[in-house]
Amino acid sequence: MDEESREYLSLYLLLINCGSKSEARAKFKFSILNAKREETKAMESQRAYRFVQGKDWGFKKFIRRDVLMDEASGLLPNDRLTIVCEVSML
Repeated sequence: MDEESREYLSLYLLLINCGSKSEARAKFKFSILNAKREETKAMESQRAYRFVQGKDWGFKKFIRRDVLMDEASGLLPNDRLTIVCEVSML
């Protein structure tokens, strides 16, 4: 965490293992399910990224913490956060 992103929830994908390959290329999308189980606050990669073991890609400023914690937003039903991550391997 740094000063620029301290007020935000950050989300990243990390390649732990790629089997016999040394790298993988992928596009990805993160979103949050609200209280009605609807996908909201989506952010997706604008291009395919090259993942190698131990390298992460994602969003430093996915959503502001105050927006996430605001009861009116409906993003924390029963104090639970549901994040959806879609990955498209290329």
